[in-house]
Amino acid sequence: MLRDEIRKITPLPVKYVVYSHEHWDHVSGGQLFKDEGAVFISHENCVAHFKDLPNPDIVLPDQTYSGEHYDLTLGNRTLQLRYYGHNHGDCLSVMTPAHVNVPFIVDLGTAGGMPLPFIPDYSLHHWVRTLRELEAEPFDSYVGGHGIPVAPKSRLTERRQYLEALMSETKRELDAGTGLEDIPDIVATRLTARFKHLRNFELWVRDNVRRTITYYGMGW
Repeated sequence: MLRDEIRKITPLPVKYVVYSHEHWDHVSGGQLFKDEGAVFISHENCVAHFKDLPNPDIVLPDQTYSGEHYDLTLGNRTLQLRYYGHNHGDCLSVMTPAHVNVPFIVDLGTAGGMPLPFIPDYSLHHWVRTLRELEAEPFDSYVGGHGIPVAPKSRLTERRQYLEALMSETKRELDAGTGLEDIPDIVATRLTARFKHLRNFELWVRDNVRRTITYYGMGW
């Protein structure tokens, strides 16, 4: 299906496949491009994940990059890969076509929606840090990978503000000695006025709080 959509735009072959990060919902199914000669690229940290839990639907990268910056050039176009450290996993790349300056910021700021219920594979404080760093970058809109196809940068700010409120209100109740079973409802009530417009807020906010309790209880 993806290959068919690409063919609607260009008859040229796919030369590179760049992995955003290690999670299977974003990296599975690339073998058809490999068979056609594409070179697969990721941040070097992704490789350990692919080898630790092999999946036959995932093509191992042919090339990796390290550090914070890597520019992939094809013809007169450059795709800028930027690594912000640990946030959603430890190998996520933000990709920006230099000629349009609209970054692909997968999973970090799903526009208009809530984080998944138990916020899987996110470091909360590093997630907030990364969002602040992205907010400081000179772009106006971004592609999020889920939800709204193209969103204004303000949606990243909205996600950061939600996370900060989630963390501070949960910590407030933990410090006060509130019973763990009561904290999800208390924090959900406090967050409702500011964030009830987010997609799946009522369904997922309490699980977000439970995940945050674990973050403060275990350091994870």
